[in-house]
Amino acid sequence: MESHRYQIGFSGDSYSIWKSLEFLPYFNSIASSVLYGYWSHDLGGYQFAKGVSLLDKELFVRWMLFGAFSSIMRTHSMKNAAMNKEPCTFDQTYLEVLHNTIQQRYHIAPYVYTMARKTYDEAISICRLMYYDYSETDEAYQFKNQYMFGGEMLVAPITSPMKEGFASVKVWFSEGNDWYEWPQGTFLKVVK
Repeated sequence: MESHRYQIGFSGDSYSIWKSLEFLPYFNSIASSVLYGYWSHDLGGYQFAKGVSLLDKELFVRWMLFGAFSSIMRTHSMKNAAMNKEPCTFDQTYLEVLHNTIQQRYHIAPYVYTMARKTYDEAISICRLMYYDYSETDEAYQFKNQYMFGGEMLVAPITSPMKEGFASVKVWFSEGNDWYEWPQGTFLKVVK
C-alpha cells in the first residue's frame, strides 16, 4: 500500500495559542523517527481557545515563518471573521513580513522538491531532529525545537512572543561546519 511511503499527516484542529506553535517544530521532526515526515498544520491555528476571540497577529506571523520551513505550508481555519488570515487584512508591518515569508517559500521550492526526492530515495525525512546528523554530540539531543530542513538548512523557529519589542531563540550550531544566516549570508562563527 502506498499510503505509508507517501503519507501526509494532519496535526488536527489546533488552537491559535503560543503553546500549540511551541510544540510543532518538535512534533514535525520527531515524527521522522517513525518515517512519517510530511505533516500539514493549520498554520496560525484552526480555532480560538476559550476566552480568546481575536487572532494574535504576531502569533500568526511566527506560525507562517515556521511553516515556510516545514514539509507542508498550509493555512486553514474555522469560518469566523475574527480568524481571517488573508495577508491583505494585516497592517503594513505584518503584511510585509507575510509577503516576504510566502515569497521565501516559493524561492526555496526547488530545494524542497530536491529534498523530497532525497527523502524518497533514502527514507530520511526533510524535517529531522539534530541527532540524525550529529548523533555523537550531546547538544543534538538537547535542542529539541530546532531541526534540519533537508541536508543543508538548520531551522530554529521563534515560538514565543516578543518582549519589549524583541524576540529571541537559543540555537545550537555544530562545530566543524560553516554556518551562514540566510538570506543575508552572514557567516556565523561557532565559538566554544
